[in-house]
Amino acid sequence: MVDCSFNVWRGLMRSHVLATAALFLCCSSVSFATEFSFHPSLAVSEEYTDNVLERSTDKKSDFITRVLPGISLLYKAPRWDWDGRYTFDYRYYAKRNRSDEITHDAAVKGQIRVVDEFFFVDLDEIYKKVSLDVTRDNTGESLFFNQSDRNTFTVSPYFVWRLNPKAKLKTGYRYMNTWYKEPTGVDRTDHSGFGELAYEITPRTTFTAGYTFTHQDSSLNDYDKHDGYVGGRYEFDERSYLFGQVGYTSIRYDFGQNVGNVFWNAGFSKTFDSLTAHVNTGVKYTEDPQSNLTKETFYSGGLDYLFGRGEASLFLNYSDFDRIGPGTIDTTRYTAGVRARYELVPSLTGSAGFEADNFVRSYMLNTPRRYFATASLSYLLSEGFTLTATYIYVDYYSPTVVGDNREINRAILELRKIF
Repeated sequence: MVDCSFNVWRGLMRSHVLATAALFLCCSSVSFATEFSFHPSLAVSEEYTDNVLERSTDKKSDFITRVLPGISLLYKAPRWDWDGRYTFDYRYYAKRNRSDEITHDAAVKGQIRVVDEFFFVDLDEIYKKVSLDVTRDNTGESLFFNQSDRNTFTVSPYFVWRLNPKAKLKTGYRYMNTWYKEPTGVDRTDHSGFGELAYEITPRTTFTAGYTFTHQDSSLNDYDKHDGYVGGRYEFDERSYLFGQVGYTSIRYDFGQNVGNVFWNAGFSKTFDSLTAHVNTGVKYTEDPQSNLTKETFYSGGLDYLFGRGEASLFLNYSDFDRIGPGTIDTTRYTAGVRARYELVPSLTGSAGFEADNFVRSYMLNTPRRYFATASLSYLLSEGFTLTATYIYVDYYSPTVVGDNREINRAILELRKIF
């Protein structure tokens, strides 16, 4: 039986931007739009999984039927822009290993130009399923494991000051509200004031600097955060660039703890005909669904190759996660992977990918690893009408925690029509 209780719909009803956009469009004439498009869609899929509950033992298979009606909308007018999409996701488990599920996926962006080229208001709202573990994203491999629906609403009025033909200053305020359906997620509200300076030294060289103050109220801990940075970007040819940014973060929690750290973000991208090489490193403070902030130090690199009827990518990543404030998390993740896509014939495209992760958790003396493989074929039946077959394989292994060991095979057949 489908759970149609108030709690299922509460998250969707929080969709402030979606409601505002719908009201505006209902009250406005499309004739004022310089660009307008509206596309309904419908997808129906059938999935077989040999481990629907994602257990290490007592595995149970199931067939999952999904129905996904959706819409996408683009509206551009002299003073308003709206770009949005919404998908309703109904899931039926034939063997009743899980109750039927309803979830939503929505993203809406809007911009109001109050005073042309000077005073703007940006609105943004995203409702989707997210992983509750900041160190790994489970949404690509599982429909539900360690996930929650999340709604993030942002509104930001700001001014753009043209100091001279080469310098631009942006100052404003940002309000962001984050809500999680699962009780383990930390709901939070951010109030931020910011200033960002960009100066064009030469047509290929830009200097940037900025400062942001953020006060966060949350269901866990409140804090005040100061971020200041300087940086730059240099384009050394048409498709290649070098960038760098360094700054300092100061955080004061309401329970008295003070944290201060340097952060940075630097890298380059170089294109050689059909091959692009890119390297990136940095320190950033990520919103942790189950805490306030987690410090991530990362190093990544990759190669992207374009050829006649397809593309291929190779990537490597190292990330170290340290939770800031109460709670213990000290996890290092090593990732290597490859992806490829190839057009077999004009109406048939194949794609495949493989990732290997190794996690080092010092606080548990646990080093699990993960293999994740995908393969798919997509056939264009007619304009906007596709048939896609997908296979997903997931394998987790832990030498010390037997419950972490699980293997999952999923086969999915989907029909999708965009009107």
